Amino acid sequence: MDPKDLSGDPALLADDAEYYWEVPFKVTIGGAYSYKHLLTVALDVSLHGPQAGYQVVRHHGLATIADNDMIPTVERKVVVNVNLGVEALVWRKLILRLGGFTNFTSVPDDSDLPLNQRQDDYNYTDLFGATLGATVLWNDASTLSFAAQAQFGDARGLSTKIYSTDGTMAGLTQEVEEVNALDFALILTVGGSYDIR
Repeated sequence: MDPKDLSGDPALLADDAEYYWEVPFKVTIGGAYSYKHLLTVALDVSLHGPQAGYQVVRHHGLATIADNDMIPTVERKVVVNVNLGVEALVWRKLILRLGGFTNFTSVPDDSDLPLNQRQDDYNYTDLFGATLGATVLWNDASTLSFAAQAQFGDARGLSTKIYSTDGTMAGLTQEVEEVNALDFALILTVGGSYDIR
């Protein structure tokens, strides 16, 4: 777009604004148990602390701007995430691994609010998933590993459409709409090590 074709108040200068990003606390505790190096079970649990809502931008001119409520806000809720894994030596040279995890968002559910009052980081996905892997021991120092990870989740976000109603800049308009989708990802990995000595 040509800036001369646009009308309205100029944007706030970035060097005149103060930006804030507060990080809530996180506590993780975990443990593992191994039986004769043949079977290992590991578990960890993470607690993500809350964060009261706050505006991410502060500026001396905001007090005179009518749409002060449009300044993005950030808030966090308490959420717990869990990782569980099992590894077993099923044959002299084959190790199998199986795991499960959650990756729940700490962004509060504000879907009942109007679009212009929702959080700036409204786009998020609540994830849970599983992993499956195997390692082949060629010798004492060489290995070949395969792994697959599947992630599932309930994704939602905001999408902005910008278009012209009559093909001119004067008819330029935008609409913000909510997008919901079931998120799925499959990640495949191959790795290993080889002793060249």
